[in-house]
Amino acid sequence: MEVLAVVVIIVTVAAMIGVRFYRSLDSAALRSASHRMLQTARYARLIAGQNHQACTLVIDLDRQQYWLQPKGGPARPGVPTHDENAEQVTKGPRANPKQLPDPVRVRRVEVAGKGQSTQGQVEINFHVDGSADGALVLLGAAQQTRTLVVYPWTAQAQLKAGSIEKLPIDTVDLSEASPSGRLVP
Repeated sequence: MEVLAVVVIIVTVAAMIGVRFYRSLDSAALRSASHRMLQTARYARLIAGQNHQACTLVIDLDRQQYWLQPKGGPARPGVPTHDENAEQVTKGPRANPKQLPDPVRVRRVEVAGKGQSTQGQVEINFHVDGSADGALVLLGAAQQTRTLVVYPWTAQAQLKAGSIEKLPIDTVDLSEASPSGRLVP
């Protein structure tokens, strides 16, 4: 009986350790994937602001991929273009489609003025005036969630722990004349 009790205790402890181990792997995968997407959004802001080349962060919810492309440019990276600035986007380090690793998934994307999406392709535009389409990208693995927030007025991207349900406002829009939410000169 004593041996049986010891075996039961060992199996129980091993099961608890195994569950924690797999959760930590999921957590590490989520952390890594969310930071890569954050760096892609920051690169898009850099290309748009410094190189005066509007670009789009495309998120394919069906294939669980994302990439950058010139705004109004080719549907997929690698398609020839005649715009020299657009080549910085299509040939840059963030242009090739990035596959999210298992078990990480984009659960939902919300773009200001376009609503929420859980399937298809979603585009987040970064403009040459330093603004962007405000967006929330919820990434999840197992029971953990991280939210990538793209602020509309500054085009800054930040990661937040947990799920954010509503896009935070970083600046009040005093211009009612612009349906896109950007200031009109």
